[in-house]
Amino acid sequence: MEIVLIRHGQPEWMPNNIYTKNPGLTDLGKIQSQKSSSVFQKNDIDELWVSPLKRAQETFTPFKEKGVAKYTYIYEWLQEMQDDEEEALYGKSSEEIMAFFEKRNSQSFEEWTDGNQNNNFFMFLSVHQNFV
Repeated sequence: MEIVLIRHGQPEWMPNNIYTKNPGLTDLGKIQSQKSSSVFQKNDIDELWVSPLKRAQETFTPFKEKGVAKYTYIYEWLQEMQDDEEEALYGKSSEEIMAFFEKRNSQSFEEWTDGNQNNNFFMFLSVHQNFV
């Protein structure tokens, strides 16, 4: 069995300088998805699992158009986790958002799991362990 992971194309997180919860792709992201799909032929993939998020669906479009998968499944559990702190970012300025992610992304694993993200992180692991 071969498992191939494909990340979505570049999302447009800040249309009109406002942080967006479920963005589509930028023009570059659409090019990236086209290039990602170009390495596959029709029915090359037995199963394709896709997140229902807009950026994932737009990345999936060229794969669907080329018919690269025999079967496609959209799974809710493939959505990225979001905690209360991240939810509070919607509608904030790009400077506030960049400062938030710079701080969060510099945390150690222990700091990450000791914060508000702890419950979501371990719930995510426990839900997904059955799929590994």
